[in-house]
Amino acid sequence: MQMTGTTPSAEPNTGRSTLRNLGWFLIIPFSALVIMSLTASLVYTGYQEKHADKIYTGVQIWGVELGEMTVAEAETAVAAAFPYPQSDTIRFVNPADGTEWALSPAELGVSFDAAATVAAAYEIGREGGPSERMRTQFDAWYYGHPVAPVVIFDEGQLDTALAGLANSIDKPAIDAELLYDGETVSYQPAETGLALDRADARARLLSPIGNLNAVEIELRVEEVLPAITDTSAAAAAVENVVGTPMTLYLAEPLDDADLLPIEITRDQLVRWLRIETESAADGSLSYQVSLDQNGLQDWLRQFEDQLYREPVRARFYFDDPTQELVLVEP
Repeated sequence: MQMTGTTPSAEPNTGRSTLRNLGWFLIIPFSALVIMSLTASLVYTGYQEKHADKIYTGVQIWGVELGEMTVAEAETAVAAAFPYPQSDTIRFVNPADGTEWALSPAELGVSFDAAATVAAAYEIGREGGPSERMRTQFDAWYYGHPVAPVVIFDEGQLDTALAGLANSIDKPAIDAELLYDGETVSYQPAETGLALDRADARARLLSPIGNLNAVEIELRVEEVLPAITDTSAAAAAVENVVGTPMTLYLAEPLDDADLLPIEITRDQLVRWLRIETESAADGSLSYQVSLDQNGLQDWLRQFEDQLYREPVRARFYFDDPTQELVLVEP
């Protein structure tokens, strides 16, 4: 019987060889990955050290690149690049006479807070967790990161500025006035006043100031009507009362008594003259001319005894033909 020997299998050696070859193949990308990670770590660490106490690259304010600047350097840079509050960019025009006023935004209460603005810029890339900070720093470096300037608006200063404009524009209304110097009566005509509409000017200022824009604003000036617009009628009434002496007389004698005509002098009439203002339903005022009733009655009492008569009952009879009452006496 012939025996045939069995040859050992080569498969285990082949598997070990494959694993060994695969290990050599993977070591290259793994090493590259390690090197890249170390490089990225070194770059990031160096980037952080470079920006220690400095603003990250790409952060901008008002078009000014603040990257790698300290806070103090950045404040100086943005203050020089932000002239708006100090420039004469707001103009007011009075349409009535064309008068113009030029005021800076600072005079209207607008100021630029450079410290707060730079503080906000400094915080870019320093807030949030590690991954968020890294992403923000990369975005700022790659895309840029604009920061809005911090502008402070003092409304009290704005009101003060508008009050100054009003002092230049406002003119009080003057009522018509009745004048009497003891001899002649005259009147001073009324004058219409002017008043700045501060609320309108304020409302129209807020938008351009908020947007940091230069603007020209046409002021709204309202007319202020006087309370008393005309005294010509009252002047005519005064002239009618005191223009000439007044004469009193009895139209018919009383029994056998009679009075001679009595003259009231102009001086006496002037002392009794009363001029008062009267309010109408629409709020307007007018002058009303009258004589002092008490003074006139006191003056007339000197004639009371001469003119007084006891009352007498009237007597009538009925007239049949006419069917009417006929007075008998008095």
